[in-house]
Amino acid sequence: MSANERTLPTASLSLHPEAGRVPEMPENEYRAFLADVKRQGFIIKPLDLVPGTRTVIDGRTRLRAAKDAGLTS
Repeated sequence: MSANERTLPTASLSLHPEAGRVPEMPENEYRAFLADVKRQGFIIKPLDLVPGTRTVIDGRTRLRAAKDAGLTS
């Protein structure tokens, strides 16, 4: 984890209102990604947040997978 990264509870994060403008990952790809997250127990690439908030601006699918995999932070 770099100096700019920190661990936050997944339940405390929300999506930016504009997140829906980016197309969703196809469901078959999402299921494969989710299986990988469950197998590893973590997500390699951190989520990008609006500075000073807990609003996700990049990482909607990663956040969804973290929650679906039961990751709490």
